[in-house]
Amino acid sequence: MDTETILTLIIVSSVWSGIVGAIIGKPRNANAVGFWLGVIFGPLGAIATFAYDKRPQCPKCNGRLDGTPELCPHCRSKIGKQAVKPEEETATVQFPCQSCRKILVWPASDAGNKIVCEHCGELAKVPSKPSDTSKKLRTCPECNRQVSRQAESCPQCGCEFT
Repeated sequence: MDTETILTLIIVSSVWSGIVGAIIGKPRNANAVGFWLGVIFGPLGAIATFAYDKRPQCPKCNGRLDGTPELCPHCRSKIGKQAVKPEEETATVQFPCQSCRKILVWPASDAGNKIVCEHCGELAKVPSKPSDTSKKLRTCPECNRQVSRQAESCPQCGCEFT
């Protein structure tokens, strides 16, 4: 092979690697970065594009967001200007299930409604008054467990509260 053929093969493979890198980077909002990584570093650069992710993150759980959703698909928290901070969460009602006697924690906005107990599957009525303990609890953004507002981290998953 002569030098011209080798140079042509290098250029063609670099362009193809760039195109593959751009295709890999597109769902990560990094198609330009993927293209140039592919052109400069060849197939390894195209593969490296998998690690580069420019998508926005949820402020609550740091999950990657596609586009600009109103709710995070991972933790279901509100995104953007209407974002709810953990301290501003809605009030909850804590009450025992009438069938299995296990404690249920439910949004106070559902007061008076019947719900299905997550432990035994029986119907339970959400009381109209929030208990005093619900004011002392907050929901962990990682595992959704009810934790004391005084706790610095969740005892179940270790998530630190700020």
